[in-house]
Amino acid sequence: MFEDAGYTILDGKTGSNNGFDGLYIKGTVDDPIEIVIGEAKQWGSSGGVSVNAANTSTQLPQQMSDNWIKNVAARIRDSAKKITDPVLRNERDKLADMLTKQSNRSKISKYVTVVNKDDGVVNILKLGSF
Repeated sequence: MFEDAGYTILDGKTGSNNGFDGLYIKGTVDDPIEIVIGEAKQWGSSGGVSVNAANTSTQLPQQMSDNWIKNVAARIRDSAKKITDPVLRNERDKLADMLTKQSNRSKISKYVTVVNKDDGVVNILKLGSF
């Protein structure tokens, strides 16, 4: 959907399946016009959806919070240190820079895509800042 709207998909994953479920930009990593961070969730049996709460044992901030985005960016930067190809390492560093740059904060939009497995209905929720 975002690609159809003119966004470029980026790799926002860290490790096996951590990080962002979706990361899209308009513009370039060096000069983004808009940054979209997306998470996918399933509709809960209680009729709602929630993002992961802050976890004191892992030190992870609440999912989709501004601090969580900074945490994921730090993990992207840390994982870049293990990349031997200097071009790929530089791309990951630039991605982390884009996500943490103060002037880009207002360009970040957060979305949660919620799927109800029972009836196939998909809802897309835009989150505010927190």
